[in-house]
Amino acid sequence: MRLYLAHPLHAPLLFAAIDAAIKRNLPLSINFDDPGGPVPDPKLEISNNEERTVAEIAEWVRKGISAALLKVRKFAGREGEPQEDIVPWKALDEATRERLIKHKQQMWRYKKLALKDRSGADMVSKLTTHHPKGDIASWVSAMKDIENKEVEIIAARLQAGQIQKLADDAFVSLGLHVATLQVKSNPGPYYRYERCLGDSRFASWYADVEVIDRHDPAMTMIKTLTRFFDDKSLAYALILAKVNPETKVMATVLQTAQIKFWVRQKIDLKSVEAWMEINEPSFRGQKYDLYERYVSVSSWSGLDLATQDTLFRHEVVMRTYTEIAGEDVSDADKLLELKARHTEDAVALALVAVKDVKDERLKSDAARLLNEQIKEWKSHEDSSDYAFEVLVLDKTRTWSENDVSSLADRAASLFLDPKFAIWEAFVDYVTNKDPKMKIVEMILTLERVYRLAGSVKLFGAAKQIESLYELAKRLQTSQIELWISHNYHPRDIKNLMLVEGAAYDGEQIKLLHDYEDTYTPHLYRG
Repeated sequence: MRLYLAHPLHAPLLFAAIDAAIKRNLPLSINFDDPGGPVPDPKLEISNNEERTVAEIAEWVRKGISAALLKVRKFAGREGEPQEDIVPWKALDEATRERLIKHKQQMWRYKKLALKDRSGADMVSKLTTHHPKGDIASWVSAMKDIENKEVEIIAARLQAGQIQKLADDAFVSLGLHVATLQVKSNPGPYYRYERCLGDSRFASWYADVEVIDRHDPAMTMIKTLTRFFDDKSLAYALILAKVNPETKVMATVLQTAQIKFWVRQKIDLKSVEAWMEINEPSFRGQKYDLYERYVSVSSWSGLDLATQDTLFRHEVVMRTYTEIAGEDVSDADKLLELKARHTEDAVALALVAVKDVKDERLKSDAARLLNEQIKEWKSHEDSSDYAFEVLVLDKTRTWSENDVSSLADRAASLFLDPKFAIWEAFVDYVTNKDPKMKIVEMILTLERVYRLAGSVKLFGAAKQIESLYELAKRLQTSQIELWISHNYHPRDIKNLMLVEGAAYDGEQIKLLHDYEDTYTPHLYRG
């Protein structure tokens, strides 16, 4: 193997070649051309020491290259210049440094790869060619819980890269990449691309990635697909897959992820317009809709990723907001426009989510619009009831007496609904943040919506759910106190429950006994 080192800064390439020679036990012939000064010619050393092994000669060459590099640094006036670390060690405490110093080699390799701006999955792949997977996993684990921005960024990138590589490997192991390669050799590829998405193996891969990535599986899938599809072909494939009832749901999710990916990559509108070929007749409507959708959200590319994710979770409402945000109209008029195009509960959910993003303008706008919404709700008589209704929280109003087994699910669907938290915050506001008044107001609304028997069942079912136990207990306790304040006799409660059709079960019987125990001392005091 004949190697020529034109410049000592090309040393990493030479080292790789030397490693290959050692593995294959090939003879070496190396020439230097050193701008920093003469260096002993390794070729001469090799010829004069024929008894040396290739490994021994390679080690001698390594030392020679290191000397050449030092001369270059002296020549450039950079001798003694500290190497920039990917982590500022001085900012770390001693315990943290001890945790990370064990992984110095991996950190050095990461720095070299990071300079080339590789993707997370590509970086993990390259790292695993130099270090065992166990060492990489150990390093990522060591970085967890370290409160340092640079360390957090590295850990997050590698974790995402590990997930991405698993998704990529699963795609290849199922043979789906072969289908895409075959398609590329045929005309009219997007029709055949659909076969990849419609293949049962693709559905298996989709399910696998949902297990691999619990955070944003659709984005991970899109990143894998963009390795094998060009943007135009993938867009066509997803349009076609949405037409097929069997793949429509999956394709809809992936299409949203693709648009989000375009936003993150800051793809310009002209490129998307060219991909869509809107004037070409096939699927013109679907292509135009996709293009218009991207036009609506492309301005989000300047926002941080967390804010982008929030906006995409409420995309339909926030696209309208983006359209009207610059209009010279009052907040009340903007709110009316949002509610004219979308349901009131969807608007409220979006505003509550957006008021907590990092972008100051979005936060401020959302807070003002939400304030307008609260004022509008408060203007109604029985405002708590009204807000409960417009937030569509009364969807569990009716239930069958034969459906007792699903009561816990019904309770969860109400109390764990994000809109319930909005309603609870509104009740807190209208009762001037008085905790006793708030809980009473909540009970009165829930009794009016579900009637007394239904509310008793609802609170009892909620107590069976660990995360709802404390709330349900407070509601039950306060409900008993409310009955006492109205001087309801236990007999009256029994009659009401029977009239309203509540089937006595263990929870209802226990509640009645509790009420009798609480009511009796109250009766004698009276």
